[in-house]
Amino acid sequence: MIGNENQLKIADFGISKIAHQYATTYCGTPYYISPEIINRLPYSVKTDVWSLGVVLYELCMRKMPFDATTMPLLSYLITKGKYKEIKGFNKVDKLVKEMLIVNPDKRSSVEELL
Repeated sequence: MIGNENQLKIADFGISKIAHQYATTYCGTPYYISPEIINRLPYSVKTDVWSLGVVLYELCMRKMPFDATTMPLLSYLITKGKYKEIKGFNKVDKLVKEMLIVNPDKRSSVEELL
């Protein structure tokens, strides 16, 4: 969304915040699904960190980090966590790498990212 004075505002990443501390249900766009949701594991707000990492990658590269024509292939690519680095944006690439770590226990928290 675009706010006052053309400020970019990101919305709709609150599902895990609204849910219990660890949820086990899924809703959302498949391209933004975190590996823990694909693997049907409990998840926390770190799944939102993953989704935001996908959005940030998409903004810089103008394409998705994980793209496939079928859900099984997309799931496979996401759980492997391999994507092309963001060239020309070293600081953003480092940030995205911290957000798109497959293991949520190793993935940066919001506080660490800030």
